[in-house]
Amino acid sequence: MSVSASQKHKNDIILSTCIIYVENSVGEKVPLRVLADSGSQVSLLRSSTADFLNLRKLKTDMSVSGLGGSNVNIKSKIKGVISNGSGSYKPDPTFNTSNSIDALLSADIFFDILKDGKYKLDNGNLILQNTEFGYIISGNTSRFSSGSLHCGLITKDFETLNDTLKSFWEIEEIVPTKFVSDELKKCDEHFLKTMARDTNGRFCVEMPMKDNYIELGQSKSTAIRRLELLKDVPTENKEFLFNENDELVKTLGLSWRPREDTFMYQMNLQEVPVTITKRTVLSFISKLYDLLGLLQPIIIKAKMMIQKIWLLKIDWDQNLPRQEIENFQRYVAELHQLKDLKIPRCILLKDSVAVHLIGFADASAQAYGACLYA
Repeated sequence: MSVSASQKHKNDIILSTCIIYVENSVGEKVPLRVLADSGSQVSLLRSSTADFLNLRKLKTDMSVSGLGGSNVNIKSKIKGVISNGSGSYKPDPTFNTSNSIDALLSADIFFDILKDGKYKLDNGNLILQNTEFGYIISGNTSRFSSGSLHCGLITKDFETLNDTLKSFWEIEEIVPTKFVSDELKKCDEHFLKTMARDTNGRFCVEMPMKDNYIELGQSKSTAIRRLELLKDVPTENKEFLFNENDELVKTLGLSWRPREDTFMYQMNLQEVPVTITKRTVLSFISKLYDLLGLLQPIIIKAKMMIQKIWLLKIDWDQNLPRQEIENFQRYVAELHQLKDLKIPRCILLKDSVAVHLIGFADASAQAYGACLYA
């Protein structure tokens, strides 16, 4: 906050400033130059002054409007003790000088500090008002000044402007983790110990393994025994077994064809109704099951569509705008192509020597995703 001056108006107006004392964190009384404003609904303190006092800051969330309709978001508040110093009244010695102020006192405080004693000077152009902090002076001083002064309260600090600009590119604030478990510490140590860069410039890290892993049983030996039994079955009988068991195994939209050992998606897509509302779209999209997460690049488009419709703030049964209806119809039409999608269940190569898991992640302003390749 500051009181600015210019030489454009005919009248010089003195604002009612005074000197108050505020106790800092160690109990010392610090003098502050403040503006007593009977038109303000809130008392404000410069952020630099608050840091200097070193008082405890409490979180808050409040928007304050200043001149010209400008808004300032207040993120913290403090509680302090105000006094008039040693008990003697000391008016602002620079009341007639345009300069910065440390704080602004709101209307409720303004009327609380008023005391008996009011004098008018220069035919009522200047008013001296007695207060708990001594006399304050305000009014028109055009008779005593060769120039003119315009005082205006600016409620935005330079730091606040920087914070406002930062909000344009800051998506969300990541709160630092105060508690770090032993497992996370081991992960950090493992990363620093095994991280390396290959000849292509990629960073590689070994997979961390838990020390107290749970035994998975003897499923491997059982599978090997069954495989050995199949070796004794004649070739024509093996073909017969596959033909007999090539029926689709279905569950929640996901199908498995044993002979090809592939996954397929069999979606029972209903016809799009004539009237398309927010309820219609949400009901349709909620029926898209993806147990293994293989369709997430497709499902995420549906989620983004719901998000966009939600921001329109329309009723559940109100018709959607034409553009949103066309987007939904196009999306449903493209879903029919899933019947031709086949995904191999086994991801290992027959003659592989070593297996590596490679992870990829990416993000945009709308969504983010990650996947692993073997």
